[in-house]
Amino acid sequence: MNYDPNLTILLGILLNGMITVFSVLFLVFILSKIFISIVSKLEIEDKGDDVEKAIRDKVSDLSKGKGTLIKYTKIS
Repeated sequence: MNYDPNLTILLGILLNGMITVFSVLFLVFILSKIFISIVSKLEIEDKGDDVEKAIRDKVSDLSKGKGTLIKYTKIS
């Protein structure tokens, strides 16, 4: 069977492009997994709970135990 040389070149370019795209996607996937595992091991302090607890304590002190905090909003 006689193939057109242009078609062979185009299929070669297609194959090389697909291999390149899939290898880059695989590399991004592996590097993101590694990055997520490294970041998840770090100790990051969450100060949101401390702020909410301090506000609840202050509201409780001011209202002598009768008031409760329903919602608070940070004003910039």
